Amino acid sequence: MFSKAFKGDGKRTIYSNGKIRMVRTGGDPAWRNNNPGNLRPGAHSRIHGSIGTVGGFAVFPSYDKGREALVWLFKKETYQKKTVFDAVDDYAPAKDKNNPDQYRKNLSRLTGLRLDRKIKDLSNEELVQLVDAIEKIEGKKRGTEETFRVKEILDVQTGKKSVIVAYLVEDLGWKSKAEVIGLIGKGFVDGVVVKKGGKTYIRTRPDQTVANNLNPKKQR
Repeated sequence: MFSKAFKGDGKRTIYSNGKIRMVRTGGDPAWRNNNPGNLRPGAHSRIHGSIGTVGGFAVFPSYDKGREALVWLFKKETYQKKTVFDAVDDYAPAKDKNNPDQYRKNLSRLTGLRLDRKIKDLSNEELVQLVDAIEKIEGKKRGTEETFRVKEILDVQTGKKSVIVAYLVEDLGWKSKAEVIGLIGKGFVDGVVVKKGGKTYIRTRPDQTVANNLNPKKQR
């Protein structure tokens, strides 16, 4: 089970568990983030095991965890007392660039449920139908997935004024700064790219936590 997740370059979500990583590239955000309902980060997502945020959406360690979070969202009192029609205004508001009217039409078409039904009155089977429909609307397109052992930065070479000009990467040999930045963005090298004062730096990430990498002693 992965313990952390963070954004890579482009349409990439990087999952990490120590030295093991899984990178999902392309596809829909819901698939990349194991978040079939495209739930936002917050208390509900954290309670149900989210491990990061990518593209404004929570990331879950597995599809089952993401699905569980979606089901339990509709079991909360705030949703239980609403009709399916009204629930859409909270779940897919126009302010988040959704089209609530179209969302309702899609739910009705996919489930056959009357929109004036209250969530609390839905049977377990009908609730599953509602969640299945939301998954389809939010997107289930798959991209590519790759699991591997992340590479470490072992050493550096410096040039004039002690500026780093090359990095020794585990199993890959010496690489330029641009090459290492690209590898970090794809999740292959353990590091953080930091922009500060108009300059770009590469820093190590011994604890996998981005927020702890502004210590100059850890700079590479």
